[in-house]
Amino acid sequence: MLGYDAVTEAEALAAAERRFARGEAMKLPGAAAYHAVITEQALDLRLARATGDLRQGLLSRLVEFAQLAHITVQVIERAAPYGHVPVNSFAFYELVDGEPFALTETYNAQVSFTAPRDVERYEEVWGQLAGMALDPATTRVWLENELRIS
Repeated sequence: MLGYDAVTEAEALAAAERRFARGEAMKLPGAAAYHAVITEQALDLRLARATGDLRQGLLSRLVEFAQLAHITVQVIERAAPYGHVPVNSFAFYELVDGEPFALTETYNAQVSFTAPRDVERYEEVWGQLAGMALDPATTRVWLENELRIS
């Protein structure tokens, strides 16, 4: 949100605080398993109106999360051959009845997909993205190295 001109600084800060609070909740005992795949390019983004260099804090936070047993972090290196280019984020959830759905975020909407073929397609793409990324142990080493040289 920091790079999006349609929000005020107060709105951007409030959104960042909510995301930080969600991250803190993810660290609590009993928190759900979480798996993130991030491109190296995303770690280098410099957002409009962001104050200072956010990369070191981001890397530090990722190292912290990557050390937790229930959180898996993977990085797709810049030089990796891309079979799919992730242009927006998406996540998988299960409804109360156990039915899975995929939620994707676009510039102007969150879209949920519940049809089995749509969910399967997102699962297929997820598998390909995770397969392009460094494995979790190598990612931890990569993140720690990047943090050291930042």
